Formats: sequence, C-alpha cells, structure tokens
Amino acid sequence: MSEKPEISEREYDFQVALFSVSSALVGVCLTAIGLILVAERMSEYRTISDALLVFDALIFLAATLFSYLAMRSQTALRFKRFRRMADVLMFLGLLLMISGCVVLVFTLL
Repeated sequence: MSEKPEISEREYDFQVALFSVSSALVGVCLTAIGLILVAERMSEYRTISDALLVFDALIFLAATLFSYLAMRSQTALRFKRFRRMADVLMFLGLLLMISGCVVLVFTLL
C-alpha cells in the first residue's frame, strides 16, 4: 500500500484550479483559431496568430496533463515535480497567448 503524499490542502486546491483553467484554455485557443480563420477568409488580412494559438493549445494540454499527474501522484516528490512542470507550462502558455493576441492586434490595426 502506498503512502499518501504530504501535500497541503492549499497546494492540492491550486492543482485542481490549474487543471480546470488549463483545460478550458485549450478550448479558448481552438475557438480563437476558428474565429481568426473566418476573419482571414473574409478580409485581406493574414496573420500567424492562428499558428501561435495551435502551439498554445498544445502547451495548455501539456499543462493539463502534468496537473492531472500531480493530482494522481502517490508521493510528495512526484507531486512537486509534476506541479512545477504544470506551473511552468501554464505560464509559457499564457505568454504565448499574449504574444498571439499582440500579433493579431497589430495585424488588424
């Protein structure tokens, strides 16, 4: 029988929130990609924002996976490793999402 990891309730709640938000942001990226493609077909504007958001969706998906693995881990060490990876990927995903939005805004200006 494996031991329960020594994790605070706050840390676990944070992982649940990160899991929920990162999986929702995958959907946001996919919706934004569709909207960008529709806008590109209806106008003469072309942008790389849709390509950036594809990579962004993959990063958020990886963050979701690591968050899930953290919540399911049986040791505190694995929990901390998976949590750290999920945190880093979430932050990178947010940065990429912001950069995609900046590119889109400056393309449309």
